[in-house]
Amino acid sequence: MQKENLVLRHYNKLKPINCTVISGDTNKIFTVKLDDIESNGAEIIKGDPVLIGILNNDDTLLINGGSVLGATPQQDKYIICSNDAVNMAKESDKRQFERYPTSLLGDIKLKNTNKREPACIKDFSSAGMCIYSTENFSVNDIVEVRIYLSIIWGIVLPVIKMEKIVNKTISSAVDIK
Repeated sequence: MQKENLVLRHYNKLKPINCTVISGDTNKIFTVKLDDIESNGAEIIKGDPVLIGILNNDDTLLINGGSVLGATPQQDKYIICSNDAVNMAKESDKRQFERYPTSLLGDIKLKNTNKREPACIKDFSSAGMCIYSTENFSVNDIVEVRIYLSIIWGIVLPVIKMEKIVNKTISSAVDIK
């Protein structure tokens, strides 16, 4: 099925960014060029989470989470990896609740401290969320997360899992009770 009308949603842009697929497979790894008007102010860097929206010829809408694998911002070209490149069988997925990809900006800090670190919310479910930040938390730490929407929304959560991704980027899973 031929794909067209691709948009990316990145946390630093208010609206989805129209793109042209230059090469690759939109179900796996592909290169996009941002449309000229859309690229103004897009500060997208390697590792950033994005939402990928594709309107197919039969008017079905596909939405996948993804990540930026490479960037040449001077040319407004980005290599994107779709999270759903390999479909896992539902029975092999150990998660109790379905995850929904997102790309939202926020901040995170230990409860009862003042030091806030930038954070990016990669995905969420009805029971938790995956957050990227440079701060290293421990399992069972109680953190305060603020998510920047049209308003700032905050919540206090326990950290249930930590994983070092690359260099200084830390992935924190928090549990919503």
